[in-house]
Amino acid sequence: MKLFMAYEALNKHNISDFPIDFLNILKSYKNLKVITYSEMAKRQNCTVDEIIEINSSEDGVIHYHGKRDQYIIAYNEQVEPAERIYWTLAHEFGHYLMGHHKESTRASLARNSLTEKEYDVFEVEANFFARHFVTPPPLIIDGNLNNHTEVMNFFGVTYTVATNTLNYIQKSSEKGHKFSFPVKISTLFKSFLNKVRYGKTCTSCNTFSYIKNLNYCSICGESEFQNFNRGDDINMKYLGVSHTNGKMDMCPICKNEEILDNSNHCNQCGVFLFNYCSSKEYLDTNGDFRYDCETSLPTNSRHCHICGSISTYLEKGLLKSWEEEQKVQKEKNERLKDPFAIDPQKNFFKLVESDDNPPF
Repeated sequence: MKLFMAYEALNKHNISDFPIDFLNILKSYKNLKVITYSEMAKRQNCTVDEIIEINSSEDGVIHYHGKRDQYIIAYNEQVEPAERIYWTLAHEFGHYLMGHHKESTRASLARNSLTEKEYDVFEVEANFFARHFVTPPPLIIDGNLNNHTEVMNFFGVTYTVATNTLNYIQKSSEKGHKFSFPVKISTLFKSFLNKVRYGKTCTSCNTFSYIKNLNYCSICGESEFQNFNRGDDINMKYLGVSHTNGKMDMCPICKNEEILDNSNHCNQCGVFLFNYCSSKEYLDTNGDFRYDCETSLPTNSRHCHICGSISTYLEKGLLKSWEEEQKVQKEKNERLKDPFAIDPQKNFFKLVESDDNPPF
């Protein structure tokens, strides 16, 4: 079934978060190349408008060279919004996995290359695959995502795709259909669902956190948040110290690396090796005075998410403040900036313009 092909692909590529990083996925197939319309126009010595006409599509197309058993996905990198490119890649990837070229014995799946019946069937199947691959209905239902804005934010798709998927779920449910994942992949999305259920974006530092009972931003310590607005993922942007199950691998004071497995302290100097809230007294969210917070914190937390006090790691200087960290990250990004990399938090999708000769 076409449905299971989408879920098999999620499992094969170990997809656990959205939007999906299509770059690495498509690069993993040896007989599949990717090229932009601009690069194709340059190689063919023509304009992008002429490439659109040749491909019979403004968005993208997948070609097949039967003798070489080689595929090439060509996409228009100039279309807007960028999330539209994301859907195009998912759609063409569906054609590839479902073997539509071999089924039709044609090099192109453009409308003018197929019978009307073939074209309609292949397009419906590719769209079906794309929907279940990039916006899996079981996740939308489990995450209780009931409006298009939430779906757009968490899955990185356009308004049209989000609305169509929600309508599809509603109509299917009215007919009695129950959406669920195969058992073997149902555990892949635990972390993603936590982001959906508990996720909040700090209005001060734009950090997206998904900690249960979040009162304060664990990066900057502020307490104002937006729901269902994914900013910079806390675990992607703000790294912690080297650790094993939350315990530092090396003592920050004496640099001892021979840490005993059954000890929470350095066996040389006695320093505590976990990150905790440093506060002994604090005001809770109701304004009541409390004592001994000492909440256990992730290794990248600068502040306690319960009371807002600084963490022991920040107190000891093991972590930089978020302002310092942002400055370092900005400088690093400028040095290593890759114009073709995917930024999954900003839903911006581009793929490498390959130097390989296209197989046609």
